[in-house]
Amino acid sequence: FISISTVKSHRAKIMEKLGIDSPTHLVRIAIKLGLVDPDF
Repeated sequence: FISISTVKSHRAKIMEKLGIDSPTHLVRIAIKLGLVDPDF
């Protein structure tokens, strides 16, 4: 189990490294890379 604040922190660091500022953009990248099933 990880806390919501941990998830938010990791997400923010990933977005910073990718140079994006939108969680929606992050999801689109994850789908494009096959990390997330778009039908989920």
